[in-house]
Amino acid sequence: MNKQPSQNLIYIVQRRLENESQRWTYALKSGFNVAIACEDRELLTVVEGFIDRHPILKRHRLLSKPTDDSVPPNGLEQSNELHEIVPAPLQPEVVAQLTVHWREPRPGLAAVHFHLPALRDLLPAPSTMILQILESTQLEKYIDSFDGKKMTQLKRILELGGPEYFFDAVIQIAYLAGFQGNDLAAFQTLEKRLLQCESSKQKNDLQGVLQPSDPHSSAMGQIFERLLSLPDPHDVLKASLAYYVFHGRKLTQAEASKILKISRSTLQSHLQLAEQLNVAEYFNPVASHA
Repeated sequence: MNKQPSQNLIYIVQRRLENESQRWTYALKSGFNVAIACEDRELLTVVEGFIDRHPILKRHRLLSKPTDDSVPPNGLEQSNELHEIVPAPLQPEVVAQLTVHWREPRPGLAAVHFHLPALRDLLPAPSTMILQILESTQLEKYIDSFDGKKMTQLKRILELGGPEYFFDAVIQIAYLAGFQGNDLAAFQTLEKRLLQCESSKQKNDLQGVLQPSDPHSSAMGQIFERLLSLPDPHDVLKASLAYYVFHGRKLTQAEASKILKISRSTLQSHLQLAEQLNVAEYFNPVASHA
């Protein structure tokens, strides 16, 4: 995720990260470098936002970065207003460093690795998140607006769209159903958001199939690799497609031709080729039909 995480998301995960960070802090104070590994990019940005809120962790992470408040060599600094020399505050030397990584930390850090689970696994139950969001915005008086039907929709939105969409939907319910007393508008808003999440997920899934990060490891890539290992990959491909649509779906030749967008004569020639190449062995046994 490229954008910065919302303050709501950091707030929701904060309690779990507080427990995790106790181990990081203890290791850092004991002189060990610490490398935090995050399962997904969204969690990485959340962890970075969390660290920025904690001075000790932030100081260890920014150890190697230059600062603007450098101290003069003699250990004294000048006060511009009083024109007098005052001692510079003594800062203990920090040795251990803190780094945050997506997936596996890079080698050579000489650090203790702390692996975090996926962001979804760090989230509390949906009902707990709703209460936390309402409390953080001082809207907890509208908690009774969240009935079982709305909870079902919210859980689905969380599953398909993620926590950010979930937070927005929670506030919408508090406003429409709680503040305005309009349950129908709240339900319609949730349905609309749910459709958006479903459409977005389908689009992302399709992009994942068409543009996989590793084409060889995708389902289509594995099929193509198997085809390319055969003596006649192109003939097997078109014959198998015709065989599957006609025999596997048990369609008529007219129906199969329409789906494949080829003429019936072309379909017949592909089916004959399928018989010659014995493509039936690539599928689960299906009964042929005329």
